[in-house]
Amino acid sequence: RHTAPLTELVVSGNAMPAKSMLELVRTFKAGVHANQVFAAAACSLGDEHVVHLGKRLYNNASTLTALDLSGNKITDFGLEKGILVNMGRNTGLRSLAFSRNNVTSKGVRALLALVEEKRTLTSILLSNCHISAKECGVFSARLSINSVQVLALAGNSLGKGVATFAPHLTKASGLTELDLSDVSLEKHGIAALVETLPTVRNLRTLSLADNGISTKDGVPLVGAIGASRSLVTVDLSGNSFKKDFAEALGSALAASTSLRSLSLASNKLGGEGAAAIGRALAANGLALTDLSLAGNKIGSGVDALAEGLTSNSTLISLSLANNSISGDHFMEVVTALEANTGLRHVDMTGNQRFTPAQIDTIIEPRDISCEIYVSFAS
Repeated sequence: RHTAPLTELVVSGNAMPAKSMLELVRTFKAGVHANQVFAAAACSLGDEHVVHLGKRLYNNASTLTALDLSGNKITDFGLEKGILVNMGRNTGLRSLAFSRNNVTSKGVRALLALVEEKRTLTSILLSNCHISAKECGVFSARLSINSVQVLALAGNSLGKGVATFAPHLTKASGLTELDLSDVSLEKHGIAALVETLPTVRNLRTLSLADNGISTKDGVPLVGAIGASRSLVTVDLSGNSFKKDFAEALGSALAASTSLRSLSLASNKLGGEGAAAIGRALAANGLALTDLSLAGNKIGSGVDALAEGLTSNSTLISLSLANNSISGDHFMEVVTALEANTGLRHVDMTGNQRFTPAQIDTIIEPRDISCEIYVSFAS
């Protein structure tokens, strides 16, 4: 029976036998028709599966543009003999997601060599792949390849290697998104980023989450972020920023012309830090449209933040989830939302719990234009 060409096949999360996977791909006629996306993440695939799979996914007429094999059990052998050998014959692949596999520096080097040769991959996801600081030099040498737009290295122990890697970001004119979350970032790496970020041309999204960055190192870092003319979205969640960081935030970002989304979730800002951010918001010193302060133990400090919201005209989305906000302090936020007509989404989940009747009693009599998300009592 003739049917329209299948362009996307996603079988992620299915631990099917290798024979079944191959039969599925054979039926799909991968590589010779219109298929563009194949995703088999978290399918318990090993090297043998991928070697056979690769032969069917690639050939000279391949239309495949995106391949996701994240979260499997593939080693360097599977990467090289199943993917890279066959990828060498295919010029159409644009996105490769290979995070959370058992590859080492050897496999990474082979991949990067092919990237340099073929220059077709625009998105490379290699998070949690046992990449070490030594490999940062290899990445540095290839960052000038303008085709690479998205690079994810989260969860690798890059450590001091970031100091080698960061200065080369100025040459990566095509790079728009970089994930360096949870890479054991050290002082020298932070210093290199501080020096480099203001001069990077096209980087729009940056994640430095879960690196344990201190307030002392965080203040110059956020200054460099504010000086960037390209960064739009920055994730600094899961670090160790305290009130002094929050107090420096307003002046550090006052000159920013591009930054719109900032996550400071799961830091240690506390009530005083929230008050400092409230003052910056009141002065419209932060041109942010999306701000997350979730998980910062703000508590009663939300009152001062709420006061700042009454005169802020830029925020559209705000998260105050999991901050021990209750009673009158919750009501301070609600009152501020009557005055703020720009906010559209406010996340208050993980704070005081309400029944549906209680929240209706609070919200319905008020002229509030945004959606408020709360946790309900069971």
